[in-house]
Amino acid sequence: MSAFSESLNEDLNGVFFDVEAFGNAVVLVRGSDRIQMNGLYDSQALDSGESLGPEVTAISHRPRLVVRKVDLPGQVARKGDVFEIEMKSGFQKSLKLKAVDFADESDGTVTYQLELVKKVPVDG
Repeated sequence: MSAFSESLNEDLNGVFFDVEAFGNAVVLVRGSDRIQMNGLYDSQALDSGESLGPEVTAISHRPRLVVRKVDLPGQVARKGDVFEIEMKSGFQKSLKLKAVDFADESDGTVTYQLELVKKVPVDG
């Protein structure tokens, strides 16, 4: 592994996936297996009609999740993977999302495109 790749992996593992810094606690559910890992969750949520510039208005975006490939069972991503994501703040305690697509990135991560399955409110 090159020095750049090692440095990138150190940053990913030590900072970006750290739950205290940027990361989120995530549980991958495959059948009866529940695998705990850290990930980077981005809801990409924009209010309806929110302007991105003078001529561009956002319509909708899919949430996405980035996880380390080595944390996946067999280092394999699958469409249909279900993730429970612990939220750090807001009105939801956690989200349950299903993978509709994924990209196996060259930096050792997998980026999942997700759709909402269930929200769990903070109070229960």
